[in-house]
Amino acid sequence: MGIIIKESFNQTVLRIIISFVGALALIFIYPLDRELYGLFGYILTTSSFLMAFVVLGLGLASMRFFPYTANDAKSKKRFFYFLLKIFSFNTVIFLILFYLSKDLIVKFADNPSPEYEYYLWYIGLGAVLFSIIEMLVKYLSNYKIVAIPVALQTTYKIGTPIAFILVYYEIINKESGVWLIFSLLIISMIILMYMALTKLNIIEKTRDLNKETGFSNNSFFSYYFWAFASSAGSLVAFKIDGFMVPAMTDFTLNGDYSMAMFMTTLITIPISAVISIAHPLISEAWKNDDYSQIKSIYLKGSENLLYIGVFMLLALFLLLDFLPLFFANIASIIDLDIIENLSIKWKELSYLKFLVMILGISKLFDMASGVNGVIIQHSVWYKYNTVFILLLVIINVILNYFLIKWHSITGAAIATTISLIVFNILKTMLIYKKIKMHPFSWKMLGFMASVILVGWSSFYNSEHHSLLLTFIFNLIIASLFLVIWLYVFDFAPDTKKSLHNIIHKMMGKKSNDIGDIIDR
Repeated sequence: MGIIIKESFNQTVLRIIISFVGALALIFIYPLDRELYGLFGYILTTSSFLMAFVVLGLGLASMRFFPYTANDAKSKKRFFYFLLKIFSFNTVIFLILFYLSKDLIVKFADNPSPEYEYYLWYIGLGAVLFSIIEMLVKYLSNYKIVAIPVALQTTYKIGTPIAFILVYYEIINKESGVWLIFSLLIISMIILMYMALTKLNIIEKTRDLNKETGFSNNSFFSYYFWAFASSAGSLVAFKIDGFMVPAMTDFTLNGDYSMAMFMTTLITIPISAVISIAHPLISEAWKNDDYSQIKSIYLKGSENLLYIGVFMLLALFLLLDFLPLFFANIASIIDLDIIENLSIKWKELSYLKFLVMILGISKLFDMASGVNGVIIQHSVWYKYNTVFILLLVIINVILNYFLIKWHSITGAAIATTISLIVFNILKTMLIYKKIKMHPFSWKMLGFMASVILVGWSSFYNSEHHSLLLTFIFNLIIASLFLVIWLYVFDFAPDTKKSLHNIIHKMMGKKSNDIGDIIDR
């Protein structure tokens, strides 16, 4: 358990660092050339979107059947090379199908840029690179090695702003910038392959004293294709907008949409941690038929996640109010073209707040629904998750196609939000039908109604006041809203308790009764 906690902690720290680097790039770099950012986003997002059609269910299958191989080096190598053979076959089939469908993809697209077609082959290469990295990361997790592989898997995210700057200042051209990003993927792939082979070679070459359980090819491929349906469905369902927006609009709008998506993705960081913790707890609760434990995690998790999600969404609103004000004031003090350019760009990007609000609603509903997916996954009804995901794919593709045509990137945001809300409603209804539990309460509905009013006031202030007054008013309203619901209405008590503990540690023993003081 110690190594699991250590690796989970290291992985969380790495993800926060990567997100922080991405946030800095989003604020200070990417607005300088939104078309270039949209081009990079088109290549990388579409590559990762197509990854599922190369890996299929191989990553999950490698974890599922690894324990069924014997502990000696020969058996482990045989299993690893078995996986590589399947991956090689998948890659060949994918590249053939990709080549045959290339013209169809171009005909579907309305993107006016000739670069859309030109970089399609780069996307094919990117899909293969992302796929083998994903498979190796999953395989190495069998040896309880997580943090370093995840770091290598996300290294390209640090390389992207570097490539962007070099292209923006015309030190290298766009194609060289793409190759710079891909070179980091190739280096990561080589290191991961070396780690996997090294791990195989250092396994003690001794006979396994335990009886080898093994597995049949039928059982492997049965699980393999089921895992493909689930993982491919998830990628298509949650990343289809990343493919359809650049195809049906242009790279500048794709850059703007990518910025809004990155911002709202930050809201989901808390739920990722909660879900990781909830998996073993809910699994154990199902094993013991402990419905009270499941209900406790379900209800408390939902309320606290919703509060944290709203906090982060309001923080994003304030950030979008602050950035134009910040760069305008800096530009008046420092006479630099780049600062003046950022000031102009962030004023143009003020409409991102509306996109963030729409996409944020989907994230809030997801957080309000709590750990419904985890509850279903560890129950006897786990196959419903796959059914719901495949249904989500159909809804999301249809909605994106029509709404992007009608409302551009706003339509993409609406399509994604509707799809995720329907997805969570289906999961919630299933749990309620089976075990008569749901995470919602009248207090939560009142909280969400209040959030809508706060959001409306934010837009009202933006339209009727200066940048400075807008930021001040929105900061006061958001702060009062969060404090009142936390302390007056006693919403999200676990969050309040955690906040008190943090303040206690920061201020020392003298803050021991701070919570009582505030409550009084």
